[in-house]
Amino acid sequence: MKVYLSALFLSMCMAYIYQTLDNRLVNYTQNLNPYMKQRKIDRSLCYISAALSALPFIVITGLRYRVGTDYLYYAASFNRVNNGNSSYFANPVYNLLEWIAAVLADDYMVLFCVTGTVLIGCYWFIIYRRSCYPIYSIFLFWGTNTFYISLNGVRQGIAMGFLFIAIQYALKKELKPYLFFFVCAVLTHRGVAYFLPVYWLFQIKLKPRRAWIILGLTLAAGLVGSQGLYYIIRLLGYGYYISSMFNTGEFEWFIALINIVVLCVFCFYERTAYESEYREEFQAYFWLQLLATASVMLSVAIPLAKRICWTFSIGQILSLPLMTKFEKSKIGKLILNLGIILGFILSIYFGIVVKGAHKVLPYRWWTERF
Repeated sequence: MKVYLSALFLSMCMAYIYQTLDNRLVNYTQNLNPYMKQRKIDRSLCYISAALSALPFIVITGLRYRVGTDYLYYAASFNRVNNGNSSYFANPVYNLLEWIAAVLADDYMVLFCVTGTVLIGCYWFIIYRRSCYPIYSIFLFWGTNTFYISLNGVRQGIAMGFLFIAIQYALKKELKPYLFFFVCAVLTHRGVAYFLPVYWLFQIKLKPRRAWIILGLTLAAGLVGSQGLYYIIRLLGYGYYISSMFNTGEFEWFIALINIVVLCVFCFYERTAYESEYREEFQAYFWLQLLATASVMLSVAIPLAKRICWTFSIGQILSLPLMTKFEKSKIGKLILNLGIILGFILSIYFGIVVKGAHKVLPYRWWTERF
């Protein structure tokens, strides 16, 4: 875990440098500072610090060995492509990345360097364009489990990165670029196809009462569906073996609790948000949070529905820093920030350290394969 915490610390330090330089550039503009040369230097340093803040995560993503449940499966697929055979995966965009890696080198380490660069690049591009506080968003990239998902589900991780970019165009109501990045995501991992309707949902105003009604109906449908499955199994006389397939242990109360609490935060700031300049962004993130919460609640009936929650919860990387703008009192800001930080630290601790999710511990460097 020290490797991941070190990467997070280094990344946040570079983001702090970026934010300091960016604030200085804003002051130059407001004060009509005549020193154009200094502004150009600071702007260049901003770009460099932003790129350097991505580097620690790219390095530990690319230079890992046997980290992630599906690591060897991806490595074996790369070796097939490198030997002129077909990939294990029927995902055109991912196949293109495999081919690029095979052209660059014969070692599958290069594949993880390429996919890591694309993945982190997608997230960092939007974090530095749309986040109120890039440092906060980088912490949430780690704390919301998004980073660890990408170490295991490489294709889904990259697909979520494309969807992260697509969100920006949905906010700007630019359908064509939204569809382009959505298609890129689906061609990387078909499991994210259910994300398509969010473009149109973002245009519909969501009120807290409607959100809780939708969540309640989703939970009820999941519970009824679960009971229906068990009834059919008993009716057909199949044994314990078949019924056990629905007892997957996929429903995680801690993830459900965090998402419900975050949804409560959205509802609490709903009136303030809709009266602010950020109302359209808030509306979009509100929908994403509702869908994330509903999908994890649906996992009481549908195995692996938690993966749907992963896809919709990427909005938290941008939305939670925005929530802090709506809180006016210093004590309120402190409570909100501590709650977010501690909640996601506990989530990582229980999920990654205690339960060993995604098999990312212990971390091994690429050099350990020799």
